[in-house]
Amino acid sequence: MYCGSNKTALTSQKQISEAMLALLKCKSFADISVCEICKEAQISRQTFYSLFRSKENVICYELERNYCFTLHEDCCVENLTLEELSNAYASYIESQKDFISLLVENNLMDCMRESICETFMSCSSENTEESEADRCFTADFIASGLTSIAKNYVLFEDSFGPEYLSRMICRLLGGEIFR
Repeated sequence: MYCGSNKTALTSQKQISEAMLALLKCKSFADISVCEICKEAQISRQTFYSLFRSKENVICYELERNYCFTLHEDCCVENLTLEELSNAYASYIESQKDFISLLVENNLMDCMRESICETFMSCSSENTEESEADRCFTADFIASGLTSIAKNYVLFEDSFGPEYLSRMICRLLGGEIFR
């Protein structure tokens, strides 16, 4: 994915992303071609491939740009309480449920898991005594669990509110359920 500062390229990236989201609202991800995205975005295939590797890469870009789960700057992993994480993630799911629904419907939750994993990895302190491998295992484990929670929340069609969700996250990650 393009990460430079060229204004034309950044504008084209945004057009491609918006085209992808518009198409996703009408048809499944598997049925959307790069050609259709380019036509909708009014850009060439060459431009598409100079900015993105694949259709999935567009989804990852959109997650990063508009739908990423983030922790505020002073709230890094080593001083984050389980309750704070649970509340923040429950609020995130509630605020982004329409986008998460698109991901679930199109089997794109792995893009979300990778995005959340990157959030935890980038938030990990340089001063930690944990090895890089330990941090990777931990971030991926938590990201996988949180992604599954978001998926199930969408599949249960809002049967539970954010308070329930926050308690469930806290119980799951705290080991309260599997003793």
